[in-house]
Amino acid sequence: MNRQLVLEKDYAQLQITGKIPDPKLSIEFSAKKLETPLTWDDLILAEKTKREIEELRGLIF
Repeated sequence: MNRQLVLEKDYAQLQITGKIPDPKLSIEFSAKKLETPLTWDDLILAEKTKREIEELRGLIF
């Protein structure tokens, strides 16, 4: 096995710094990061939706 291992830029930064970089805003990605003093516990959701979000958060954090 003599193939080159190439990491995605964001994944490499996560491994080096331990932080997920903020996405770069562009025409293809027009969302922006919001800051709030609230926590996930302040969010009121249906139980099913809350479980789904918790699953997604587990993949990211």
